[in-house]
Amino acid sequence: MAVDTRPSQFDSLLAQKQKLSVILTNPTRESLTGSMRIMSPDAWAISNAKRNWEMLGAGSTVEAFDVVLGNTAKIGQYEVPIQFELDTVPPKLITVYRDVSVGPKGLTVKVTTRLLPSKELRVRIDITNQSGQTQAYNANLFARGRQFQNTFIVVQPGKMARRELYWERGEELVGSQMTLRAREQDGDRVMNYTVDVNR
Repeated sequence: MAVDTRPSQFDSLLAQKQKLSVILTNPTRESLTGSMRIMSPDAWAISNAKRNWEMLGAGSTVEAFDVVLGNTAKIGQYEVPIQFELDTVPPKLITVYRDVSVGPKGLTVKVTTRLLPSKELRVRIDITNQSGQTQAYNANLFARGRQFQNTFIVVQPGKMARRELYWERGEELVGSQMTLRAREQDGDRVMNYTVDVNR
């Protein structure tokens, strides 16, 4: 049995339905029946995540699922488990993994940290826009126990925009995690990104 998923990327549209299709192909001459369950990340909600299916020999079928990304869903690459139980004697349980990414198409985010000799922590945000449209985001950076900082980022098509934020007493933050939350200006996209604070 061959398993594929489409699309390979969800847009970072929180609280909105997006479709995930699972395409099954039976390369044998025997009919197959069973059930499947998508074991999604905690911040994803999938309606009716378990489905029954059946395929004739050499046949194929498609199951479409409504996926809603929650308020805390992070951008990035996910390995999504899809669990199959085949109606055989005895039943067979098989799990396959398919890559699905989350984020605006054509946009990549990289965040790095560095503890400076002044003991300030520098957080560098690089956003690269490989799409054909200008994108603008209001970005907030949250650190545990500190007042958040914000910045505005405009990225032209084919360009990279860089912003740097500085935190006093940076050594106190080393080893913790920050959260970058960037909301699209005049749009619905929200990018959540976890930052590991390193020296």
